[in-house]
Amino acid sequence: MRRCTLFFGLFGGLMCIDGLTQVISTNLVNASSVMNEGVNNYRRRGLTNILVLPVGKQLIIHGINASYNSSYSGGWSGTFVRKVMGTNSFVSISEGSKDSANKYWYGPIIGPMTIEYGLYEAGFSVGDFPQTHCSFILEIKDDPFQGTGASGAEGSSFVTVNNSAGQTDVYLEQSSDLITWSQCLPGSYSAATQKRFFRVRAEEK
Repeated sequence: MRRCTLFFGLFGGLMCIDGLTQVISTNLVNASSVMNEGVNNYRRRGLTNILVLPVGKQLIIHGINASYNSSYSGGWSGTFVRKVMGTNSFVSISEGSKDSANKYWYGPIIGPMTIEYGLYEAGFSVGDFPQTHCSFILEIKDDPFQGTGASGAEGSSFVTVNNSAGQTDVYLEQSSDLITWSQCLPGSYSAATQKRFFRVRAEEK
């Protein structure tokens, strides 16, 4: 079953949402400790995962939960989420350490872009320093800021249904917050203090 939603507000604007989301929950533990060549200290190699965010998709970071398992005062691997700009070049979206999390990215994370997320490499003066455990909870969803619908004359909106294999139900729905939607009927609506949004949703059976 495929759902396509077309929605618009009384203030204008039109968007088409495919209604599909993907939640990624990744548990990372940084690599074993190795001794640095030529010096008397050690390090744990970091880990990097790559996520390709396609055009028309948005990335939402729901949680970056790190556990630093040690009584030492250092040696923890920091966490990162960053946009790849080129070879050895990136823009930080979120960084975290044992004591704080810092965000450098302002606004939505919208494709197309390549995202790297993981654990930084960490150094320490003894061989048995701690590993960092981290879970990244990420969601990829349709970009709500990209208008991909079609509109004709002012005040008109259209949904095209092409389903030769079966029936399609078409619904008109309203909302005041773009989160909770209720089915409604076409007709006249009076002015209200809250913005009222309408959407047309087509659902293939």
